[in-house]
Amino acid sequence: MSFKDFLRELAVEIAAFVAAAAFIVVVAVRYSGWAALVGSVLLIAFSVYKIVKFFNIRNRERQLRDMASHSLDATDAGSVNDFPMPMLVCDGDGIIELFNRSFFHTFMDESVIDRKLAQPFIGGCDPEQAESNGAAIVKIKDSYYIVTPSSFEFKGGKEYVFYFTDVSEMKRAQLAYIKNRPIIMLLQTDDIADIKADYRDSERAAIRGGVEEVIENWTGQYDCIMRKISEERFMIIAQSDVLEKMRADRFSVLDKIREYKYKERVLGLTLSIGDGTGVAITYCETSAEQALDMALGRGGDQAAVKTKDEYEFFGGVSKSVEKVTKFQTRVAASSLSSLISASDRVMIMGHSFPDMDAFGAAVGVSSITRALGIDAYIALDENRSFAGAAVDMLRADGWAGKIIDVNEALALMTRKTLLVVVDTHKSSFVDFPTLYEKASATVVIDHHRKSVDHIKDALIFFHDPNASSTCEMVTELMRYITPAPTLSPVEAQAMLAGIMLDTKEFVLSTGVRTFEAAAFLKGKGADTVAVKRLFSNSIESNRKRSEIISAAHIYRGCAIACTAPGMENARLLSAQAADELLEVSGVKASFVIVDSGKDSVNISARSYGDLNVQIIMEYLGGGGHRTMAAAQLTGVNMEEAKSKLCEAIDAKYPRTDGEEPTPIS
Repeated sequence: MSFKDFLRELAVEIAAFVAAAAFIVVVAVRYSGWAALVGSVLLIAFSVYKIVKFFNIRNRERQLRDMASHSLDATDAGSVNDFPMPMLVCDGDGIIELFNRSFFHTFMDESVIDRKLAQPFIGGCDPEQAESNGAAIVKIKDSYYIVTPSSFEFKGGKEYVFYFTDVSEMKRAQLAYIKNRPIIMLLQTDDIADIKADYRDSERAAIRGGVEEVIENWTGQYDCIMRKISEERFMIIAQSDVLEKMRADRFSVLDKIREYKYKERVLGLTLSIGDGTGVAITYCETSAEQALDMALGRGGDQAAVKTKDEYEFFGGVSKSVEKVTKFQTRVAASSLSSLISASDRVMIMGHSFPDMDAFGAAVGVSSITRALGIDAYIALDENRSFAGAAVDMLRADGWAGKIIDVNEALALMTRKTLLVVVDTHKSSFVDFPTLYEKASATVVIDHHRKSVDHIKDALIFFHDPNASSTCEMVTELMRYITPAPTLSPVEAQAMLAGIMLDTKEFVLSTGVRTFEAAAFLKGKGADTVAVKRLFSNSIESNRKRSEIISAAHIYRGCAIACTAPGMENARLLSAQAADELLEVSGVKASFVIVDSGKDSVNISARSYGDLNVQIIMEYLGGGGHRTMAAAQLTGVNMEEAKSKLCEAIDAKYPRTDGEEPTPIS
């Protein structure tokens, strides 16, 4: 408290003292001396406390003068002490060496009378870091100050000076503005339109009405306006503080819709939500559309909330529902044909460490390009590829000149060259960033759930998280290309291998479209036995994979294993081991941690869909899709990576009531 506040409080306490003394006299006269004695002792104790408090503050002011006199001459000390703004001086360790009267009266009271460190007043960091950060707003008690740093050399060392400007009113106005900013939220039922065969018109109307009631009951908890804007869409208009309450609630409406029953039957419906916040309503609506698109691109059943330049996601725990419409595919095929025909050549690449799906999809795009009379090349680093067997098979089939390294690809690139990126949509995950940077026109074909850092300048962004694989998507594209592409049996096998890899041989993410694509490739001569041989391993590889599996531990139903340091082909073996660990009874997901050297580790994650490994890997900075994902961690060892992985599992799948703590066993 300030000195004036102290004097004001002291006056009140003196009045209380006089009143108490009068009360004691009355008690002594009317009752007994014992009561007066007890009261007197309490009164004396209170008086001593206030006197000590008063002199502590006076001693603190005296310390101020003493410190100033030892550091500065009389004139400078007086100037510092009389400076109107609060200020303090500290050394490099944050030890307060000097402060002026304004600082003392503004910040010092009995709760901080003996405080020696500057950190609580300058944002919690050390003085050097505070100076490097520059002026910053710091909350001290219930007020806000701009803390402006500077430094000077003194007696062979460095001293730091901090000036405090009270901006409490401005900050409170800013917080009130942020709290009251408008938001627009778009809600879309993901699959209610697909309820056709099993229900009559009247029943479908009742289901829609029930879903609307769930949404209305949820929004009724908040101060907002909700309106239905189409058969499947709703709009919410509110203020930003409402959004914070919904975030705290973790958008529970997602769970309510997922659990919705009609005639005692859980329908498995899902809801997607996109939030838009800003100054103008039009901007809010645009942001909400973008956020909703992001939620849908990740498979739906989630809320996407934009926070500055990134998104925060809630939900996303259900399996994606297969969409059987081919409209998007037909549009993409028509646009792709036009772009390829207008190009001098086509360059194709996949993601970093390309697998069978990436390479097979590249082969399929090459066949489309060939049908349109344009040369195509696949840029590939065979030393980092997991598709070596398929590459060798195609080289033997006359593909030697079509699979090139990045230097050859860069030399062939012109302004009219079209770059097609397959099996990834992340700019940070393409196999050759230099190739992407040089391309003047880019097409993306991918099935992974949409990530924040997706390629934003693609002329065609053909993205379908409901597809089993990119090879499936390319196979569908081929059926809408005119003239129809031709495939050799070996090319068909490479594409079928990609589908088999990502579906775990037609176990995961497999829908009607998947079998249609496989049947098409089989009709082109694909030999399933030959495809199966592409996945064969040596005895030594099988032995190493068994070592990884045997060392696995269980944490909350998740199998976690680590590869041995320096293991050859560790990336490939870790992915295979993660697949096999799913066969263990009771395992919902598997994670294999690989020491990749240079103080970094990689994590391969797999599941059958009961656990969404994508959102777990995203928590660690990685990504993928629901049943297959990965992440890379830097600056950690294997044990630290294991701890972070367990933290991510707990964060995305909180323990249920009654669940016993489960250490890694």
